[in-house]
Amino acid sequence: MAHKKPLLILWFTVLMIVGCFIWYPVWWGIIRLGIILGLAALWFGGMYLTWPYKAVRISVIIATLSTLLLLLPGHNDDPEKINKTYVEKLMTYEGVRYVWGGKNARGIDCAGLVRKGYIDANFSLGIQTYNPKLLRRAFFIWWYDCAADALGDEYKHMTRKVQDADSMKELANILQPGDLIVGLPDGFHVLAYLGNDQWIEADPAAGGVITISTAQKAAQWEGIPVRLVRWNNQL
Repeated sequence: MAHKKPLLILWFTVLMIVGCFIWYPVWWGIIRLGIILGLAALWFGGMYLTWPYKAVRISVIIATLSTLLLLLPGHNDDPEKINKTYVEKLMTYEGVRYVWGGKNARGIDCAGLVRKGYIDANFSLGIQTYNPKLLRRAFFIWWYDCAADALGDEYKHMTRKVQDADSMKELANILQPGDLIVGLPDGFHVLAYLGNDQWIEADPAAGGVITISTAQKAAQWEGIPVRLVRWNNQL
């Protein structure tokens, strides 16, 4: 094992780097790529370092076969279940500090919040129901980062436009939990509907993630047109 000591040191170095990437709130494209490459290096490096141990070989084979299940087609889950889980995941971020470009619980922005909640919901349900399609969708949303304006413009078919309106109040009768509202004309902000006349948003003015009523937000956005979009649960 002595001849593998340099590789072992390298393996732990990569582990620390990947951990720092995951911990850091802003995940630029280069960081997401670094996470993927780092995890691959940890996987194959770990196999090489521990392959002489039979129990490890068996565990690796089982883990590899389990990973291959992601290639199976999977199925569309109940949209109501997805939206319910989505709302639950969104609420776990209440109180998280606002960081422009942030994507996790160490700091998050408006688009990061609505995307992270949806990623969490699909990943959680994908694991619980052994549904590869939901796991692939979670990865797709994570990999293709985008801002509020892109969500309003149906970027990569992640969302679908429902209706434009001159104010939030005009949409009250068609809102569903999990809906997103994007401020127009340039998609400067996005927030998510929780149900029961409550919204959640990562608000830079408040310095973090807050819940707010329709009346309060409509008063803040008086005279501002909006676009209602929904996540594409068929993606």
